[in-house]
Amino acid sequence: LNSGNDRGRIYRIHRKNAPQNPPMTLVDAPPEALLAALSHPNRWRRQTASRRLLDFPDARTELRALAGSAESAWARFHALHTLEAVGELDDATLAARLQDPDPEIRRNAVTLCMRSHPGPLTRAALRTRVSDPHIPTRFEVAKAAAGLPMEERAPLIHALARSDANHPWFRTVLRASGHSVSWELLALALKTEDDSMAQWRRDCVRSVSRDQESASQAIDAILEHPGDHDALALAHASVDA
Repeated sequence: LNSGNDRGRIYRIHRKNAPQNPPMTLVDAPPEALLAALSHPNRWRRQTASRRLLDFPDARTELRALAGSAESAWARFHALHTLEAVGELDDATLAARLQDPDPEIRRNAVTLCMRSHPGPLTRAALRTRVSDPHIPTRFEVAKAAAGLPMEERAPLIHALARSDANHPWFRTVLRASGHSVSWELLALALKTEDDSMAQWRRDCVRSVSRDQESASQAIDAILEHPGDHDALALAHASVDA
């Protein structure tokens, strides 16, 4: 337990000729210095500045401007989360960050949608993320779909299912988000003549076939859109069980 007590302590290790960060304290720093620190390459300084900015309500206008136009992706990221922490993240700011060129900021913006009731601008921007090239962002959209109005939920989940339903993690999240719109999802899935959607159609049947009555209704719906015999067999099996 006491081994090495006679050899001192190592406080800091750095490579030879490494540039040294000048000492910096943010305890009494004014808002202007804290805002500037949000783009600092050192993570601790960015997080400390973000935390300290919570004590400066007058800086929220500057934070909103920083979230929208800062050259540094770090600054946009921290400004966005600081605004959310103080309850000042408005619909237009969040919608703009859903279109951010940095994929991690887009992903975080989608996550923030789940912490509030997204406004019309945010919901419209969220729908464009269905085809986001960044897979983690699309995964967050799948989770955020559960918070959308009922009439917007099924079309968005169906659009994601067309591109990602072959991945088991995506299917699990999409089923959870679409729990309350199962019939709408089944109707959309049956209208899509795409072999890659076969597993998703079977999942939709399982979601609505919780008892004999609903399974019988599922059979009727499938018969109106023949083509997926596996889904029909699954619905029959649900009734027989």
